[in-house]
Amino acid sequence: NSCYTDSTQKEVIISSLSVSDEHLFKLKIYPNPSPNGVIHIELPINQSYTVYTVLGEEVYTGKEQQLILDKGVYVIRAKNTSQKVIVR
Repeated sequence: NSCYTDSTQKEVIISSLSVSDEHLFKLKIYPNPSPNGVIHIELPINQSYTVYTVLGEEVYTGKEQQLILDKGVYVIRAKNTSQKVIVR
């Protein structure tokens, strides 16, 4: 082993690896399918979502954690993610 000293100046860049907030965003919907129209929605605090019919009609926008929907197929969109929900 040899050891040496370099008198030239070097730039050291220190960075940390992290997962972007976009990847941490979770949309949790249950039960799916819903047998009675009651849907529970879990999102990070203060996040809103929008519910659409499969025809693209907006049904609801807000932050409620529980919704009652008529029979049908819906798309729930929040931030950069969406999920299909079926109400029987």
